[in-house]
Amino acid sequence: MRRLLLPIVATVLLASVALAQIPATIYDIQYSEEPNGDSPYVGQVVATGGVVTAVHYNGFVMYDGAEPWKGLFVYNYTAAPEIG
Repeated sequence: MRRLLLPIVATVLLASVALAQIPATIYDIQYSEEPNGDSPYVGQVVATGGVVTAVHYNGFVMYDGAEPWKGLFVYNYTAAPEIG
C-alpha cells in the first residue's frame, strides 16, 4: 500500500504546482522592458483582477485604473463576464 501511495501523492503535488496561478496586477502583466515587448509572464498562468468594460465574441476588456499599462484584452471564447 505504501508503494502505491507515494507515487499518487507525488503526482498530486506536481499537478497542483503546475496548475498554480501567480498573482499579478494588470500593470505587472502588461509592462515590459523586453525589446520585443513580451510580458514577463509569457507562458505562465496568472491570476489578476479588474473591471470588465467591454465584452466581445472572442473575449473581453478588463481595466484596473486609467493609467498606462492598466488594461487587458482577454481572449476567451467560453467565458461571458458582465460589464462592470
